[in-house]
Amino acid sequence: MQQRLQDMDIFVAVHTNGSVIGTIGCKVEHAGEGHLRGMAVSPEWHGSRVAAELLARAEEELRNAGCPMITLDTT
Repeated sequence: MQQRLQDMDIFVAVHTNGSVIGTIGCKVEHAGEGHLRGMAVSPEWHGSRVAAELLARAEEELRNAGCPMITLDTT
């Protein structure tokens, strides 16, 4: 976990009451390829656009870092 926090940019969606409602991680890999990892949104926030906003922010970060391609793994 510590290594992931050091190697990746982590974005966190926070409710106005201070609770964490979603996260996503991203990093620049070899050859300028962007990679997404660890996206999660609290079940009560599914369908609320939180996931879409987190994904858009991570994609923007990777594009700004010069990544022409973005990959992800799923489980």
